[in-house]
Amino acid sequence: MESTYEVFIPLLEETEKDLATALLSEFGFSAFQESPGGLKAYCHESEWPVEDWKTLIEETLGLSPEEIIIEILPPVNYNAAWEASLEPVFIENLVQILPQGQTPQNGFSHTLFITPKMSFGTGHHPTTRLMIQEVTEEMVRGKQVLDLGSGTGILGILSAKMGASSIIGIDIEPWCTENATENAAINVVSDLCQFKTGTLDLIPETDTFPFIFANINRNILLDLKASLNQHLSEDGFLLLSGFFEEDVPLLKQAFETEGLIFSKMRVEDRWVCLVFHKTSKS
Repeated sequence: MESTYEVFIPLLEETEKDLATALLSEFGFSAFQESPGGLKAYCHESEWPVEDWKTLIEETLGLSPEEIIIEILPPVNYNAAWEASLEPVFIENLVQILPQGQTPQNGFSHTLFITPKMSFGTGHHPTTRLMIQEVTEEMVRGKQVLDLGSGTGILGILSAKMGASSIIGIDIEPWCTENATENAAINVVSDLCQFKTGTLDLIPETDTFPFIFANINRNILLDLKASLNQHLSEDGFLLLSGFFEEDVPLLKQAFETEGLIFSKMRVEDRWVCLVFHKTSKS
C-alpha cells in the first residue's frame, strides 16, 4: 500500500471548487473532498504529477504559493474511509444512487448501487447527474451503448437497467475498469456490460453505436470529435460532458462541423451536458 498526497486549496466559492476539481483531475488527482474553507484533493504517490500543476492552480484561482498546503499521508486504506463517508444521491424521481448495503427508498424508477473505490462517477458531481438526466428508456432500450471515460461504470449500468442490449465502457485507468466490472456485478447486469482499459482506439473503426457517452474534458473531446462521429450510428445520440458553460460555443461549433446536429443543453453550476443527434442528413 502506498502513501497518498493530500493537497488543501483554500476556496470559498462553489464554482472555484468545481474549477479546481476539473484542473486537478487532468493532473492525476483522483479523489476530492470538500472541507471547511476549501477543497482537499488526493493523489497516489506513484501518480504524483511532475507537471507544474501548482502554478496553474495559483494563477487560475489567484492564490499565493503559501496558501496551498501539501501533506504526505501514510499508507492506509483511504478508499474505505472515503467510501464510508459517501451519502446517497437522489436525482428527481428517476434514479437513486446508493453505496452498497444501504436500503433503497420507494418512489424511484431505478436504483443503482455504486462502490467507487476512487473511480469517478458516484452521482455527486454535476456532470454525472447531467448525463443521467438526459438518458431515457426510450433512447437506450434495445440499443448498444458506448461509454467513454466510464469511471465507476454508472452510466453504462444505468443504461443496462433501462433495457440497453449491451454496453462497452472504456477508461484509461485499470482500477476504473476493475471497479466498473465489480459495480456491474453488484447491480446484476454483468452479462450486458464489458469494461475495457484503454482509449477509443480499442474500438474497431467500423463499429458504430446508437448511443455514446463521453464525460471527459474539453480538450480530449475536441481531439476525439471525428472519431466519436465515426463511431456514432445514423440516428444515434452523443452525450458530452466534463466542461463549463464558457466551453460550449467551441464544442458546439466543433461537433456541428463534423455534421452532427445540436439537440439540447443542460446546465448545473456552470457544468454542461450537450446532446448531439446524427441523422441521414448529418
